[in-house]
Amino acid sequence: MPKPSLNDFLSKASFWPVAEVVGSAWIEHAPFAMWLMDAMRPSSVVELGTHNGYSFFAFCQAAKALGLDTELYAIDTWEGDVHSGHYDNSVYEYVQAVLERDYPERAHMVRTTFDDARPQFPDGSVDLIHVDGRHFYEERVGRPDPRRRSPLLRGRAARRRDVPTGTLGPWRHDPARHRGP
Repeated sequence: MPKPSLNDFLSKASFWPVAEVVGSAWIEHAPFAMWLMDAMRPSSVVELGTHNGYSFFAFCQAAKALGLDTELYAIDTWEGDVHSGHYDNSVYEYVQAVLERDYPERAHMVRTTFDDARPQFPDGSVDLIHVDGRHFYEERVGRPDPRRRSPLLRGRAARRRDVPTGTLGPWRHDPARHRGP
């Protein structure tokens, strides 16, 4: 097996400036999203938890710039939660306006819970799932069960999730792997 090089993990897309910058804990991950879209060239992307849209906008921008026929789905209630705080409908309206303006052909908003959206996606129909929703331990090991989403993924698929710390799921699930404060 050949030794990996930096070119295996970077592409021109990794250096594209983000067109729609909004406040987000995800800011530093946009180059990864753009590289991932370039490397995978997925036909379908599902984001679970979108909030103000920053990560979803990055996936959409990359798909458009790369000339991909990717269908992108943002699934969220757009009501907020204990991590993001609860917010009014203006967040949903903002994301909707950006998507209608910049990505009307391929970006879709699904305003519901993750579990309620699941039947809309047949098994094996998704290339990339980005999980950016609530990360409580109880939700990781109980319901909703992230493994329920695994059958969605097509053969050459990737699943990315944030790696939270503290009281959030992965920290409590595997403290040796996720060191934090």
